[in-house]
Amino acid sequence: MAKIKLRRDTASNWTSADPTLAAGEPGYESDTGLFKYGDGATAWTALDYAPAYLTVGTEGAASGDGGISYDIGTAVLTYTPPDVSALIGLTNISVGTEAVASGDGGIAYNNTTGVFTYTPPTALSIGAVALTALSVGTEAAASGDGGIAYNNTTGVFTYTPPDVSALIGLTALSVGTEAAASGDGGISYDNTTGVFTYTPPTASGIGALVLADISVGTEAAASGGGGIAYDNTTGVFTYTPTTKLVNGAHELVVGSTGVLTFPDASVQTTAFTGGVVPATSAGVAGDKVGMIAANANYLYTCTADYTDGLSDIWSRTAVTASTW
Repeated sequence: MAKIKLRRDTASNWTSADPTLAAGEPGYESDTGLFKYGDGATAWTALDYAPAYLTVGTEGAASGDGGISYDIGTAVLTYTPPDVSALIGLTNISVGTEAVASGDGGIAYNNTTGVFTYTPPTALSIGAVALTALSVGTEAAASGDGGIAYNNTTGVFTYTPPDVSALIGLTALSVGTEAAASGDGGISYDNTTGVFTYTPPTASGIGALVLADISVGTEAAASGGGGIAYDNTTGVFTYTPTTKLVNGAHELVVGSTGVLTFPDASVQTTAFTGGVVPATSAGVAGDKVGMIAANANYLYTCTADYTDGLSDIWSRTAVTASTW
C-alpha cells in the first residue's frame, strides 16, 4: 500500500533552511502543529500560516443592519451590530390617560411620542343594558310549572309561580290506626285521604322464633373445652361441660384416668395431696408455667417460666378445711 508523507520539520529548522515550496505544496511544523502552503515563488519565512481554527475578533462599530464578516487569511470572524439609533426604546413607550367612552372603543398609538391611548366603548354601542334599566315586574298569576320571563326591550323580569292547586299539602298527611299484624307487614297510603297505615308483620311471616319456642336441653357429657350448641330447628340450647381446668390463659387437660396434661405437654400422674411448694413467689430453676402445688394452707399456681429468681412467677390462694 502506498503512503504519502508531507514535508515536515521543526519550526526553527524550517526558518533556518527557508525553502521555497512548490505551488500548493504543504509544509508541516512538527513542534507547533502549523501548516504553510507554497506558491512556487515565496520563501518559507515570508509565507503566512494556514488557518488552524476560527477566532472571533473585536466587535465592529454599529452600522446599518449589522452583520458578520470573515477574513479567510486570518480566519477571524468579526461581528458588526445593527444601528438602532433610529428605533424607539421600551422606556419611550407609555400608556396615556384613558379617553372618554366612544362608540365601540379601541386603542390608539402615537408613533411619534410612543403613547398608547385607550378609549372605552359606550354601553349602547355594544348593545349592553345598564343595571339601572333592569327591574322586576308584577308577579303573574300561578300557571303550570311556573317560570321567569324577561323583556329585552323594557328590561323587566316577570315571575310566574307554579300552579300547586292539584298538589296535597303536608298538613293533609296523617298516620292512621295501626292494623292487625299480617304476613310480612308493610305501609299503605290512601292518596284520597292522605292517610298512611302501618301493618306489623307476624313472627311466622318473617320466619322469626318467639321466646316461647326457646328452651335448654339436658346437659351433655363433659368433653374437651366444653361449649353451648343451639338447634335452630327445635330452638333447644345444649350445654357440654369442659374437661379442662383453666388457670388464667393456661389449661390443664384432665384425662379419663385422672391424668393431668400441662401446657408444655408434660404429664403429671401423681396425686396432689402434698408435695414441695415454692419457698418464694420467684420460684426456682425448672419451674414452668402451668405447674401447681398445694399444702394444708394454700393452692399454688405457676403463671410463668422461671427467669432470674427475682421476677414473681408463682401465686397462691388460701384454702379452707372442709370434707366431702
